[in-house]
Amino acid sequence: GTTIDCTNLVSFADGTASIAAAAFGTPVPTATERTAIINYTRGQNVKDERSDGNTTQTRPTIHGDVVHSRPLPVNYGLSNDNSGTKVVVFYGTNDGVLRAVSTNTGQELWSFVAPEHHSRLKRLYDNNQLIAFPNILAQHAVTPFAVAPAPKDYFFDGTVGLLQSVDNSKIWIFPSMRRGGRMLYAFDVSPSDPSNPQPQTNPILKWRIGCPNLGNDTGCTTGMSDIGQTWSVPNVAFIKNFSTTVPVIVVGGGYDNCEDTDAIITNQCNNAKGRKVYILNADTGAVIRSFDTDRSVPSDITLVDTDFDSYVDYAYVADTGGNLYRISLTGANSAAWSIAKIASTANNGGRKFLFPPAALAAKDSSGNPVVFLTIGSGDRERPLLTNYPVTAPVTNRFYMVMDKFAGGVINLDSTELQDNTGVTSPACITEASTVKG
Repeated sequence: GTTIDCTNLVSFADGTASIAAAAFGTPVPTATERTAIINYTRGQNVKDERSDGNTTQTRPTIHGDVVHSRPLPVNYGLSNDNSGTKVVVFYGTNDGVLRAVSTNTGQELWSFVAPEHHSRLKRLYDNNQLIAFPNILAQHAVTPFAVAPAPKDYFFDGTVGLLQSVDNSKIWIFPSMRRGGRMLYAFDVSPSDPSNPQPQTNPILKWRIGCPNLGNDTGCTTGMSDIGQTWSVPNVAFIKNFSTTVPVIVVGGGYDNCEDTDAIITNQCNNAKGRKVYILNADTGAVIRSFDTDRSVPSDITLVDTDFDSYVDYAYVADTGGNLYRISLTGANSAAWSIAKIASTANNGGRKFLFPPAALAAKDSSGNPVVFLTIGSGDRERPLLTNYPVTAPVTNRFYMVMDKFAGGVINLDSTELQDNTGVTSPACITEASTVKG
């Protein structure tokens, strides 16, 4: 593993001496290869893909694939001359680049290559190692390729979180990596002059936390060694009894590839990464609190304001073991925050939660808060029936839970709840008399 010191942004260019050849993996590239890798990543036509002898122009294959990174549009508002709306889209591509693109012009305003990803760039440049798809592996088993196939590399493949003030004086973005890594980043992309807002072309690195290596914990940020692949979108909130001016980030602990198995998980993920929920200071990245879960939390966290005062009171969490949790953020201070499991599936059914619950805060007839939660199980990473070579296929379900903030853990697969699995005509789900949130 490698330990990476990255506290300031530097130009990703051949002339930046701090980008060492060793950063691009082993065998260590020569000085010429280092230059070529950097320039290729920057978009230069170093391999003469146009066949015209010009190796400094833009290459035609300049933009990598966007698989899971949902583009985040940010509206900088109207300029003083009302010349038009200034919208910037932030997203990651699997050529190693986090991008900021103007929707007015289609031009890239700036881009960022994380040091955690430098070692994967040479493979893109060489372009001689196939992705290990099943059909490719079958061919390799019969007639081996010169370079053995390997799984696809990912980079900033997660979705970007956002903090944006009403007057646009403060715009911070929080990119995640999904299978590309175990890091979270924060950039200040606020306009230089909020009174005449223009898209920022010189972002400021606020902080970076997590673990720089997918396979080990070398160089992890203190308190973050349990983080998994950062799938969960960093969700920004204000919590009244913590601070009404300092925002926090609530984010799931991430995904562990122990889940990548064509079988019902029994004990394969007992030591998985990502069995956490982190609450971070959005300004500094400091860990305020973390909470344990039974299994990994790749999903986003659902935030709920039950007293409708614009501050978050509760966070709802789902994990890959089919468990549902409530984090109470109503205590007098952060030390008083707590987590409780409120519902669980019959785990031997193999049902996983990879997406967060939808939530609706309401009041009962006595004026007491209740939260209606709906959630569906499934496994987007192993979606096919053929991915489950077990005695009986996994039967995925949708659930509805009404959280009345009482004690106990609801068995989501209890016979006391109405089971509408296989029902094709409309049916009314009634409240179970003995099983209430």
